[in-house]
Amino acid sequence: MQLKQKFGDKISNSNTKPKMYSTIYAMHKYWAKKPHNLINEYIQKYSKKNDIILDPFCGSGIALIEGYNSKRKSIGIDINPTAFSLSKGILTPVDVEKFEKEFLKIESECKEKINSFYKIKRDNKTYVATHYVWMNGKLDEVRYRNHTIHKLKPTTSDVRLANSFSYAKIKQFFPKDKLFDNPRINATSKSRICDLFTPRNTTALAILLDRINKIHDKNTREIFRLCFSSMLGQASKMVFVINNSISENGKKKLKTRKIGSWIIGYWVPNEHFELNVWNSFVTRYNKIFAAKKIQQEAFGKPEFVNNFKNLKKGDVFLMNKSAIEGLKKLPKNSVDYIITDPPHGDRIPYLELSQMWNSWLNNKVNYKNEIIISTAKQRNKDITNYMKLLEKSMIEMVRVLKPNHCISFIFNTHSERTWREIFDFTKKIGLKIHDISTMDYSRTSVVQEHKEGGLRFDFVLTFKKSKSS
Repeated sequence: MQLKQKFGDKISNSNTKPKMYSTIYAMHKYWAKKPHNLINEYIQKYSKKNDIILDPFCGSGIALIEGYNSKRKSIGIDINPTAFSLSKGILTPVDVEKFEKEFLKIESECKEKINSFYKIKRDNKTYVATHYVWMNGKLDEVRYRNHTIHKLKPTTSDVRLANSFSYAKIKQFFPKDKLFDNPRINATSKSRICDLFTPRNTTALAILLDRINKIHDKNTREIFRLCFSSMLGQASKMVFVINNSISENGKKKLKTRKIGSWIIGYWVPNEHFELNVWNSFVTRYNKIFAAKKIQQEAFGKPEFVNNFKNLKKGDVFLMNKSAIEGLKKLPKNSVDYIITDPPHGDRIPYLELSQMWNSWLNNKVNYKNEIIISTAKQRNKDITNYMKLLEKSMIEMVRVLKPNHCISFIFNTHSERTWREIFDFTKKIGLKIHDISTMDYSRTSVVQEHKEGGLRFDFVLTFKKSKSS
């Protein structure tokens, strides 16, 4: 049952183009972010000022941000500790002067130590390398900057330094837990989280995280932990090499190695970069500092509360719980509008893809109650388990939603069974289709673009709760 076949010309399209992620929306990578300006349109359409809006799968917190910006009260729930931290970190303004002062302290204590791991000697001078290229487990290229970028073959000294690091020598905490076996995201239980990083970079990251965790002020510490987790991908062995051939003087062809990036999953290519950890950290700090500076000038100061009752005087109630558990904390008929983007079956295994972040930040993760389909056999997350938990969460959503009010369900899947069960079940629990529209993505995913049959947009199914439900 394809939606376009079932509903035909009843499906509408927004005339508004999705905006790209920038400022606070681009602070940290997260899976399947929706365009903030389009989310705002739905909030404006289906709720009014001072209403309570809810997103029980809040992810990076875009619905919460737009709710606050639109003068609504916001409730966000997510089972993923990274999503919880990211939502709170984005919404929480930071004293940029205190932020900058703490960075300078970290710099004075960590920069020289970390950069010593990347020192190279050329022409009797010492430089700090910025990039290394590894091929089939061997160091193949060294780069450093001295007015221009120099690309050189490694010396015996360079190789000796790189090989002098080992996981066994690291004194600080670093993650040793194993990945799940999930071929869809190139994950195998033969690999540990730390194996995604060179021993050298693991050592540097462990030193940096240990220093960050010692920050006394909680808000400052948490924003630096976000800085840390946001740079992990580019500090890993998953940064692939883009090989291009160029012509020189119209004759000789030279192969250039451009820097790729960590995209999705846990693929470690045979040819990959190793980036200087301190440089990676500074890049992310500068980006987040700029975003927080803009936020300080243009954004209010949301007041977080720790229960529903206190939301009358506050702005945001955020819970790091499963959708079902979090929804049970809310009273019946208490929410004015729900807009949510739940996991779309097996499209994105959020907790597995976030394992690198959660493991480094030493977060406790509730894998059992995630609403997902996963090919990781040890998780027992098949379509039956998925539909059972999704339906339970939808029952709770209907319970907390006020009669005659709406829920916008952002969804897409190739599974005919999933579509059929969703429509049958929503009808059974007192939801009636009010509107169906499509939502384009902010930017084209590499996976979506190249995977045959990849989805280019999501459907937004807006249901209305009946008076009697």
